[in-house]
Amino acid sequence: MNMANNIESANTLLTIWSNTISFAIECLQLALIPCLPAIAAEFIAAEVDKIKLCLLNEFVDEYARTKQKSEEIKDFLDYVNARPYRFRIWRTIDVDASLLVGLVSLCTTYLIVIIQFTHLY
Repeated sequence: MNMANNIESANTLLTIWSNTISFAIECLQLALIPCLPAIAAEFIAAEVDKIKLCLLNEFVDEYARTKQKSEEIKDFLDYVNARPYRFRIWRTIDVDASLLVGLVSLCTTYLIVIIQFTHLY
């Protein structure tokens, strides 16, 4: 009788643990889905900055050697500086790290408003 109770409580504990892990993974997935485009945009922006730095170093190295190649590099750097990398939604909302901060700020504000409204009644 005692062994059966131990097995049943172990199964119950395993079920609770499994459900908790499943719920935590689902919450993590729901939290990450809106954030992934902004994270990807930040990684791409960092790569663009690395490319600019490499081109600038190449421009400095090639300036004394070849005038034509250095002019091409300078033209491309001017183009990249004139049209910086931006990932936008409907040409109005920038998708970057500030979007994540704004999303957290919005959620926090609405949570505070909801808490205040629930304390009125």
